[in-house]
Amino acid sequence: MVVGSSTNADGVNRATVWRGPDAGTFSTLGTLSGDAGEQSNATGVSASGDVVVGVSDSPIGPQAFRWTSAGMVGLGDFSTPDDDTSFSRATGVSADGNVVIGQARLGDALMRGFAQQAGFGDLVDARPKVLLALGADEVDFTRFPDALKVYIGHHGDMGAHAAPARAASILSG
Repeated sequence: MVVGSSTNADGVNRATVWRGPDAGTFSTLGTLSGDAGEQSNATGVSASGDVVVGVSDSPIGPQAFRWTSAGMVGLGDFSTPDDDTSFSRATGVSADGNVVIGQARLGDALMRGFAQQAGFGDLVDARPKVLLALGADEVDFTRFPDALKVYIGHHGDMGAHAAPARAASILSG
């Protein structure tokens, strides 16, 4: 099985699956919004071929997706009400199709890795006791009211306010 993208007659790229010469032709997977002008690209596939992941245009911008025979599901991003420049993209999937890995860019233009089974909403739904934020400035920390927030970053970073206590180490030289 091969996944990637193909260009249709209108010049639009769509996530595409090819299951081999015995299975017939290429199959396109569509987009998250279903808009004819939007694009998508498949970047990973499970061992059985039942799960495909990638990135698709969506109403919130480029977004990681997980596709099964039931259809394409968006995995979200880290957008905040003040900044909608974030995006996510899935780059791989586990052999059993249960864990998606990829990247997300927050508004600060830094890429962050992620590995979530059902997207970023899993982090909120899991109600973590500890949230380790490595320079994650654009995360809405209010979505984690019961978590101990540990922020590691620069003292001027926007996310530093989320930590309940602050410590600084300044090296000279």
